Amino acid sequence: GGFFDETTKDILKHSDLIIVPVEADLNSLKSLDSFLKELQKINKNIIYVLNKIENTPTALKDYEAVREHLIKAFNIEDNNIFKLPHSRIFKNIFYEELGIKKIINSSKKNQYTYRNILPEYEAILNRITNIL
Repeated sequence: GGFFDETTKDILKHSDLIIVPVEADLNSLKSLDSFLKELQKINKNIIYVLNKIENTPTALKDYEAVREHLIKAFNIEDNNIFKLPHSRIFKNIFYEELGIKKIINSSKKNQYTYRNILPEYEAILNRITNIL
């Protein structure tokens, strides 16, 4: 869960958009719930990014369960929940000091390797643009 002091609350209250990274882990839902209840009292303009999703049956099942939980427990619209697969590209953007699109487009190998990242990444960017 998160921690809200008065300075943090003020910053969140005046933010145009809050992006909440969420680990798709069923064991962390209790602390996540208390954090999100408090956050939604402060600002309703939130998108949720479920990240580090492995391409395994168990991980995908957990992702779906957490996603459904967010929708039902917090009345979150599905278009405000995004999924980012687990990928080395997120480490590589720091090592290579390049953006995701530049890394992906730098070679045919990268285009193939990261083919599942770009649509999700662009969906997040489009949603942010539409909100702001």
